[in-house]
Amino acid sequence: MKVIITVTTDIQFDQRVRKIASSLTNAGHDVLVIGRYKAAFEPKPDSFKKQWISCWFKRSACFYAEFNIRLFLILMFKSFDRLYACDLDTLLGAGLAAKIKIKKLIFDAHEYMEESVELRKKKWISSIWSFIGRLSIPWTDVRLTVSDSLANELASKYKLNFLVLRNVPYIQKTQPDGLHKKIIWYQGAINEGRGLELVLDCLIDLPEYQFHLAGTGDILELLKMRTLQLGLEGRVQFYGRLSYEEMLRHASMAFVGIDLLESDSKSYWFSLSNKTFDYMQAQLPIIQMNFPEYKKIHNQFNTGVLLESFTDIDFINAIRQLEDRDYYLKCKHNSKSASEFYNWEKEQKILLAVFD
Repeated sequence: MKVIITVTTDIQFDQRVRKIASSLTNAGHDVLVIGRYKAAFEPKPDSFKKQWISCWFKRSACFYAEFNIRLFLILMFKSFDRLYACDLDTLLGAGLAAKIKIKKLIFDAHEYMEESVELRKKKWISSIWSFIGRLSIPWTDVRLTVSDSLANELASKYKLNFLVLRNVPYIQKTQPDGLHKKIIWYQGAINEGRGLELVLDCLIDLPEYQFHLAGTGDILELLKMRTLQLGLEGRVQFYGRLSYEEMLRHASMAFVGIDLLESDSKSYWFSLSNKTFDYMQAQLPIIQMNFPEYKKIHNQFNTGVLLESFTDIDFINAIRQLEDRDYYLKCKHNSKSASEFYNWEKEQKILLAVFD
């Protein structure tokens, strides 16, 4: 079966897309991933094919409009049996092509895009994404998303069933050496509403700790400026983009991993981040918010501390709680058990069943 996956993220670093494409290829499907060209790079060797769309516009509505137009034109000259559209920002172009060519369309909502934190003050843009969803999601034959909570929310909004395909990693053979430095570790998008500024401020009251971050995003330069203003340049390390293997290595040497999110974004409230499971693979205790999906995992596998509120006091108290050696070792042991339960080797069966 010929499958085309469409995405606006970087194919080189989007772990969910890479896992999906690899699993489908290994199952015998002919897979092509069409993504966004951002900058010159050395392509990774993969079992699936890749194609990049280069756009004049780099951001805002102009980019999304141009990308979908180019995507639609490319797809009209491609042969395929299934289209797999990732997020609303590729669904319009992919959906029109699938509709015209009378092909099956699969939609994968990686997040609650129209309710994302970046759009809280841009209601008119949020309403446009919501309109695109109401227009094009009914065209789809199968719908997937990342968590039970978000599946229920989207099913209620669009009156259509959503399956859950968690963004879990492959099982990793990680052997932490036990010599953990007092490092607070973060990996992922350096964007608004993720508690990164809060952690910087808390370092003043946590003088024995360092803060290491891997990733890029909208507030990266602001964080670097804030680091200099607070005189923390010797204790904060920005690694930029790292490979998954490099991130896992850094995570396995840290003291704690963070995944802090503001509660006034529905996209964050219903989220189930991939770093949740990545930290498990690194046997790294985690500090997260007491949101529905994280609470569910915490009740099943106590792998760290849940914060009731997005405040510096709560965060510092969570760090102090993990400094209890017995509790910390318990969290590490539970992380290992959780990693054997949540992994792509199991989760991919849901994806393959859709295509079977």
